[in-house]
Amino acid sequence: MEEDYKEYYTNILKQFKNFTEDETEVLVKYLAGDNLTQKEIKELEKIYLKNMWKQKKDIDEKIETSKIRGLISCVSFSYNETLEKYKENTYDRNLNIFTELDTFFLLYTKETEENFKKIESRYSNVNVIGVLVTDYTFLSIQNGINEILKKLKLDKNNCIIDITLGMKMITICLYKLAVENEIKAINWQEIQVKNFKTPGVKNFPFNSKLNIMIEPRKENMKMYAEINDLLEKYNFDGVASFYNRLNNEDMQFFYKNLAKLFSFEVMINLDYTLFYKRVEEFFVNLCEKKEYKREFKIQVRNFLINFLRVIVINEDGDFIEYPWLDSFLKLFQITEEDIYSDDSYLNEYKEHIYFYFVLKYFQAKMKVNSEENYYYTKFINDIKKNIVAELDVDDKEKENKFMKENGEIEELFEIDLNQALKEMTPELSLKENLNGEFYFKNNVIYIEKYNLKIDITGDKRLKFLNNKGSDLIREILETPREKIEKDILFKKLAKYNVGESEENRQNRFRKNLTTFKNKVETLNKTIKEIGKEQGLELDNIILYEKNKSFYGKSDYSHAFYVNSKYYILM
Repeated sequence: MEEDYKEYYTNILKQFKNFTEDETEVLVKYLAGDNLTQKEIKELEKIYLKNMWKQKKDIDEKIETSKIRGLISCVSFSYNETLEKYKENTYDRNLNIFTELDTFFLLYTKETEENFKKIESRYSNVNVIGVLVTDYTFLSIQNGINEILKKLKLDKNNCIIDITLGMKMITICLYKLAVENEIKAINWQEIQVKNFKTPGVKNFPFNSKLNIMIEPRKENMKMYAEINDLLEKYNFDGVASFYNRLNNEDMQFFYKNLAKLFSFEVMINLDYTLFYKRVEEFFVNLCEKKEYKREFKIQVRNFLINFLRVIVINEDGDFIEYPWLDSFLKLFQITEEDIYSDDSYLNEYKEHIYFYFVLKYFQAKMKVNSEENYYYTKFINDIKKNIVAELDVDDKEKENKFMKENGEIEELFEIDLNQALKEMTPELSLKENLNGEFYFKNNVIYIEKYNLKIDITGDKRLKFLNNKGSDLIREILETPREKIEKDILFKKLAKYNVGESEENRQNRFRKNLTTFKNKVETLNKTIKEIGKEQGLELDNIILYEKNKSFYGKSDYSHAFYVNSKYYILM
């Protein structure tokens, strides 16, 4: 009978594939409920701490754990205080991972109030703040938390939400709070092993896993995708509304004022002086808010600087003084040197820039496949005629190019303003980033979207990636948002030997291209297999593309790149 239970538990432990024979022996005794010696208890603690170290190492690759000061969580009915390290509670586990934690922000109910008092007493070195939950609505819980978060100066950069514990209603509220405040959410996943001798299960903390929940970020990404769509449509009131839902006061205030600048009235008037009067009012209004978060200022910095260049530097290159300017520059940490640049001449093209936005605004209002577009196209054509008259265009060739249906106003510019206009165009410079984490470093491929971490040294199927012939695959994985294509790809695959003919290089390129495509195919097949083992249906991780309409050298028509489905969360 003894051998039966040993075999039963040993087979279970083999499934985890991470315990030595000696560790398995003591873990079998733990699972069987046998009496343990002090030496065996110490051994269990070592096994437990080894796993904790692994969880910290994994999480350190995804979060700057040293910056996390605040933990938001719940008080559960099953709170325990125990001497054995391997039986420690979730709060202790989080202190192992987030070593700079100095604040616990805990939600508790009347039923868990006694447990809250025990936690408050035990963790005297941590600032333990409790909120008694009597109203289980999201709004009530959110308001209570937000008020204290502001006082403690906790935000998405230095705070984390653990939804492992607590009543379902409260954890749902915490999940929603994570979504709307962009705070990372975690949960501890612990395996339970079915007893051999008696009914029931036993907790197995030696293989616990700390997960960063990708779903809250995906929920946010849905809203950010909506924001980007509204930016394309120049619906800045709508953008402000979404940022309000995300509790981003800075962005909400910014877009509420931007909507006054890009309004129908300002655009339809074809009066550039009115537009720049509103630009000045926009800057003045931004000064009304006395404090902005650092990340907001970084996000809008280039947009603001380029608009400043248009109005504060005159045609002679002199600085124009405005009564609000000093306070604005100080508030947004912008210097005069930042404004003076190669684009300091933008004032000369104030009118052109305004008409650029007029066309952008009205073109953005056209609906896909709508019957109204026929009339809208005629309307935009009339606006173009007015622009030609206002700018006094006397170059017939430029005018004709501009007046075509797909003609751009840049046809009328004497110089290239593309970079400045890109920074000033909201849908280009202010778009939200929908990318998730994707990296290949230290022999690990990490894909946040699928919460997937692949160690290429630990999987025999991927060991070929460490061979010299796989340098290019590694390079592609290390630069996921870049294409390896055209002459760059040719040089990497054709190699170069001094004095050899171009024909030899071409032949070598074509031979190596075939070999490389086979390696990419092997990688794609293996990644799909690994995905299936995790219950995931994955696409090819590296895509090959041949541009059939390429008019240059045919060997330059090939490209390889990481599939964007792996790093775009939406």
